[in-house]
This record gives sequence, structure tokens and C-alpha cells, in this order.
Amino acid sequence: GDFNYWLDSPAKASNREDQVRLHSMLSLLSNGFLLPLVPYNPWVDIKEEDASIRLVEKAVDEFGCVGVKIYPPMGYYPYGNASSKLDSPEPRPKDLTLLDAKLAALYELCDSMKIPVMAHGNDSGGRDAAHDELAGPAGWAALQRKVPALTRLFVNVGHFGGEHEHPSGDWTDRFVELMKREGRLRIYGDLGHWNELAAGSTKVVEKLARVLATRLPGNETVADRVMYGSDWTILSREPQWQSYPDAIASIVRDMNLPEATRKVFGENVLNCYGLSKA
Repeated sequence: GDFNYWLDSPAKASNREDQVRLHSMLSLLSNGFLLPLVPYNPWVDIKEEDASIRLVEKAVDEFGCVGVKIYPPMGYYPYGNASSKLDSPEPRPKDLTLLDAKLAALYELCDSMKIPVMAHGNDSGGRDAAHDELAGPAGWAALQRKVPALTRLFVNVGHFGGEHEHPSGDWTDRFVELMKREGRLRIYGDLGHWNELAAGSTKVVEKLARVLATRLPGNETVADRVMYGSDWTILSREPQWQSYPDAIASIVRDMNLPEATRKVFGENVLNCYGLSKA
């Protein structure tokens, strides 16, 4: 991820292009088993004259990146910053209208290049509770209400809102409501770091079964929009992390939802990232 200018810090934490080049090399060494994403940070574009979006274009054209990753808990909603408050003393860009304009430009570029945007979608990873909230459905709902010049932008919500309810409601259910609103956003989710799901929590398993069976427009269900995920580097700190993929696969298989296992563990990610043969 691109964490430069974290909390408006003037210091650079890392060289973004070097990161992308390294991941491109790892992809080649893996014979395409690993397909990298390129990070985007609107704060960088404000402070460095669009350096971040230029790297996105270069990474897709030259380095084989198949999508873009954004991390809203760093201090921005995915959209609607100019009209949304943040109850935190931490600094933010002074011109929130410009922040939205930079994000809109990213979405328009991704739409034109036919690559998806992956975004952290759980209430975690921020400087404080207010920053955690930035990853929720509110920013994407704002984008649905006032879509820039998009044809159809694909979005993967990492962690799919998380396995638990939040103070502002169940984020997973709220992301499902966004899926139901057909338009220029096609929203997916992944099951990254649903640790209690893997542990077999009855409440969480029942929640996922209900969610996956939920009907969407166009003869789809949510099972057509959810993919496996792990968030491996964080998950590896948990007990029995090695069994996470098998545990999730077994749980989805036992739900008796038509073709859900095939969709969640292959078809949906290929469709979201434009990698299917169709």
C-alpha cells in the first residue's frame, strides 16, 4: 500500500515505483500465479502533482498490475469528503473538494482502463475510531449518488464489511444494499480475515449463508459477488492460520447454495479483475 503522507506527515515512507517494480518481478517469477495491484493515494496527488495516478497508469501499462488498491482509513472517504465530517483531531487535506476530484480522476482512469479498485472495507487500520469509519459504506454510497464520468467501475470491498456488526450498523448488510442498486458501480466483496468464520462461529456462518443467498437484480445473488480472501500477512498472526482457506471452503461448501463454492473460489475474482475468458 501507499502510506506516504500518513496523517499529513511531510515525510515519505517509501518509494512507490520500487514497490511496484518488485511486485512485477515476483509476478514473473511466479509465472503469473501472483498478479499485483498498484497502490493509489490521493494525498500524494495533491502534494506531488498527480504522481500517484501517473504511477497507476504506468503500473498497468508496463508492470502487469491488474487493479488498484486504496486504503481509506488513511484519512479519506472513497468519495464525498467535501460533504462528510470526520470527528477526529488528526489533520486532513485543507481542500476536500480537491480530494474528491483526485479520487474521481482515479475512478475514471480505472473505468477507462477496465481495471477494478480494491478498497479496505473494515473498521480497522485507522489512526482512531473515526478514521476506521472511513472504510465503511458511506463513501461508496456517496459515489453512487454522484457518479463521475463512469461507464461501469468494478470495486472489490476488502473484508466485505467484516464479520461483526459495527456501531454504525452491519457493514456487510449495507454493502449488500449498495450491490442491489444497479448503476455504474459493480460492487464485489471478499472474505479476507473473517477469522471467526474460519473458526466455525455459528452466528457468523449463519450470517454469511444469509448474505450469500440474498437476491440481487439481474438474476444474481450475493454469491455472484463474493470472493475468497485472506489478508495473509495479518492473518498469519492468528492461531491455525494455515487452515484458513480449507476452513472457509468447507463452510461455503456445506451451505448448499448452488455453485457458490465455484463462484467464491474462482469465478467471481476472474470476473471482477477482468481475467475470465468471456
